[in-house]
Amino acid sequence: MVWKLRVFGGSGHGDQFILRYLMNIRDRLTGLFRTYIAENNPDLIVRMEGNESMKRYISDKVSTAMVLAKKLREQGSKDSEILDTCLESMVSDLKPSKFRFVKDLIERNFKKKYDQLSETGVLTYEIINIIEKHDHLFEKHGFREKKGSNIQLESEFTAVLFDRFENT
Repeated sequence: MVWKLRVFGGSGHGDQFILRYLMNIRDRLTGLFRTYIAENNPDLIVRMEGNESMKRYISDKVSTAMVLAKKLREQGSKDSEILDTCLESMVSDLKPSKFRFVKDLIERNFKKKYDQLSETGVLTYEIINIIEKHDHLFEKHGFREKKGSNIQLESEFTAVLFDRFENT
């Protein structure tokens, strides 16, 4: 994203500083957002892999957040506040994380299998496969709409995981 700056006389050094500052914020937000997705929504990466849609998705999210970043900077917010607020706005539609939900269930209830999958490097792909195969359970229980724990969803997924891990 390119920010157009008006120069009202003078040397324009202040405008160059603001542009560099915003570019730095953009780069940091991009890195933070990529890290967040990799840790909490790697299924999104796999679904968008092999094409430009992931780059476009990240670019669009960062561009939208930069409008907020610019406004927060003008209001005198600190860098850490700007980054936190912007990142939160960028990830709000990615919460709660189906990936994190399933990963936590496996780790909590099937620790030995969790460690085995993690050690062999297939944990992420196993979780993504489980999500894809049983996404209907998330829909059935309104996973994205509900806040807090969902005992019924946890119970059904634990049964699915038991069948998957105990029968293999």
